[in-house]
Amino acid sequence: MGPRAAGFLIGGFATAAVSAILFQYDVLRKQELTNKKIDEMTVQADMIVHRFRVVEAGWRALTEDVEAPPLPSPSPKR
Repeated sequence: MGPRAAGFLIGGFATAAVSAILFQYDVLRKQELTNKKIDEMTVQADMIVHRFRVVEAGWRALTEDVEAPPLPSPSPKR
């Protein structure tokens, strides 16, 4: 094997190693962005669930036989 072939093999190996490192970095970066987006969506989903429960509790209070406090009687006019 001549010096050109050895250089070609070493260069090919170095190129493959650098490409693998860059690919792994890109995958990890995309995974981090995806996890951040999932966390944001989880917070939004929790807010929606909380709002739904508040509305549901209000709806239950309206549908039950809850008596409103009596209105004050109007004072007689003089």
